[in-house]
Amino acid sequence: RGPCHHMVSNILIDIDGDTAHVETYLIGYHVVPADYPAGLETNGLYYARPGERYVSIVGGRYIDRFEKRGPGWRIARRAGVYDWIQDLPYTDGGLSHSPSHAVGKRGDGDPSIAVVARLLGR
Repeated sequence: RGPCHHMVSNILIDIDGDTAHVETYLIGYHVVPADYPAGLETNGLYYARPGERYVSIVGGRYIDRFEKRGPGWRIARRAGVYDWIQDLPYTDGGLSHSPSHAVGKRGDGDPSIAVVARLLGR
């Protein structure tokens, strides 16, 4: 799988006791690898450019029902609604020429791993 980045915003929440109905806007940025299976559907999205590495930017909304369980809230049901998709040719924008300490990494090599671990109490 290729790199991806999801951003959420404009969150509308209607709380009714221990249930909440939520709409959350999202933008997802996905680098789709050239070997991604042709026609594969992921969460309702159809990937139609087999053999080509490309960028797929998706705009949409999550429609959720949350339930209060114990001390916190949990997603009980989620539906994704996609409002638009834009596919673009892939470039790394010069990231491959950046110093390694300035580039995010998956796993323990990422500079934020210690901060995230503290925030999650690990």
